[in-house]
Amino acid sequence: MKQFFWSMVLLLAGAPLFAQQTAISIDKEAARKAADEMTALYGLNAEQAVKAYQIQERRLRNEAEIAPLKETNNLLYLQKRKAIRTGTEGSLKRMLNPSQREIFNARAMERRKRDSDFLKELKLKETPHEAMKLALLEREGNLE
Repeated sequence: MKQFFWSMVLLLAGAPLFAQQTAISIDKEAARKAADEMTALYGLNAEQAVKAYQIQERRLRNEAEIAPLKETNNLLYLQKRKAIRTGTEGSLKRMLNPSQREIFNARAMERRKRDSDFLKELKLKETPHEAMKLALLEREGNLE
């Protein structure tokens, strides 16, 4: 019993070290570039630019975590990628001021229009409904 107890103590004590070793590394330059693009597009102030960088780091980390799913379960991968984009957009929208939010909303409306046009094209080609949903999921994961 003592041996089991000490084994558990050592296991729990080593867990944080193991977690640090398996942490997902991200491309900090890609996060910086994406944050810089957001800063230019929305005219972010210094505080918002820092938050934009944090949002982009989180997005890239989340995308790296789900990357293995692309090979094993593509549908789940696409669904999670869409959820990451939705979360990223929500975080961005919350930090924007009203005039910046107008730009955000206009871009979102443009994207919805492009998606609608895309679905119309697929309908004209008589694409099955499930294939249309999958094609839209593939498009939706891409953050602009």
